Amino acid sequence: MRVLVGRLSATGLATVGAVMLAAGWALPSVTVSIATVTAAGVLLGGSWAFLHTTLQSWSTEVVPGERATMVALFAALLFLGAAIGSAVLAPLADAGAFDVVFRVALVAAVPLAVAAVLARRRYGDGADSSAR
Repeated sequence: MRVLVGRLSATGLATVGAVMLAAGWALPSVTVSIATVTAAGVLLGGSWAFLHTTLQSWSTEVVPGERATMVALFAALLFLGAAIGSAVLAPLADAGAFDVVFRVALVAAVPLAVAAVLARRRYGDGADSSAR
């Protein structure tokens, strides 16, 4: 990541993370195996490093006077989304329908990732490297 931070804009970093997020959910949604789940773990970890970190940094810049509120809202929505996803998908996981769980995660993640990248692009990368 350190190599790319200086070379890609914040939008570029978010895009890399978004692609990794989609690929991470797509692989095991096709077939669930040790290899696809391992690859998914690596891709989702990379997505966290690129997409989540870029969005978290950006959240501190959007409304500088309300930085603490924005970061709290960002964290609350992250945990709320994870809790809702876990609650909704738990019955499928209990039934062993992991391919469906991965497909639902993919269907939910893609529009969120696309919206995040488009919003970051619209906000602009500017000269401020702290967003990167």
